[in-house]
Amino acid sequence: MNRYLGIDYGSAKIGIAITDPLRIIAQEYTVIFTKENKKYLATIKDICIEKKIELIVLGLPINMDGTIGFQAQEVLSFKHKLECLGLKVVTNDERLTTKMAEETMHYLNMSKKEIALKSDAKAAALILQNYIDYI
Repeated sequence: MNRYLGIDYGSAKIGIAITDPLRIIAQEYTVIFTKENKKYLATIKDICIEKKIELIVLGLPINMDGTIGFQAQEVLSFKHKLECLGLKVVTNDERLTTKMAEETMHYLNMSKKEIALKSDAKAAALILQNYIDYI
């Protein structure tokens, strides 16, 4: 079985998570810093090839009232770029995942620096886990 990859997209950082081969558990994989890695789309495609990714689950930041705002429009544009690379992408509601990720990491007594560096990958894992739990 091929894996799924989860993405928490941001203009400065992109959190990446990957499922196990049976697609039961999502776990944090990495954070791509887009200012340092201008070829982040190629990096994502390389990860997909290396890890045999069948599907990308992209977090969609829907507003609390259910509407699509500016940030969600950016994510949908990013989705289109991924699809142009030949990758299969679905979106999944990501409301409050970054907040949940940060709270979980704080509860685990992680430093503010660790939380800042890793919360996007944790949020990607939450987005991905939510998707695989309910498909």
